[in-house]
Amino acid sequence: MKSDVINCSFRITGEEAVAKRKNILKNLSVAVTDMGNKIIRNGNSSLDENIITIEYMNIFTILKENPLINKIIFTSSSGKVNAVKWFSEFLKAENVIHKFPKGKKPLKNEIKFNDKAIQLVTLYFLSRRAVNKISFEKLVEMYKVDTVHNLQNLYLNVFGNLLINI
Repeated sequence: MKSDVINCSFRITGEEAVAKRKNILKNLSVAVTDMGNKIIRNGNSSLDENIITIEYMNIFTILKENPLINKIIFTSSSGKVNAVKWFSEFLKAENVIHKFPKGKKPLKNEIKFNDKAIQLVTLYFLSRRAVNKISFEKLVEMYKVDTVHNLQNLYLNVFGNLLINI
């Protein structure tokens, strides 16, 4: 599996690139989705701050359809538009009371869904800004601990529309 990741050239494009990345995620037993099922992008900007949510992704449906998922990893938790905030708003709309912890990442807590504990983990987004806060090595280690050692994960972010069924 490591060789798949190492050999994944980011020079390939289109359907081949999508297929290669989906295969890597499938081999890791990782699913990726975004919180915005229907969004409007304000203006011609790709900044998250310019996203308005029309409809949230129904994470409970995803958990029902994929009962092996036992952890949700949030890769976006700062700024006015982020996955943690949107997930909190989704939970509120579903009449679920939940408060995310504050503090230094990784932040860990859980929710109950269908009598099952689902771990919630907030990590730094893999970005230059995160590397300014902690070393790249520590950032990679956070992801190793919460992905490689726990293989049934769902990643939530603000953007993208990719779900790999596991």
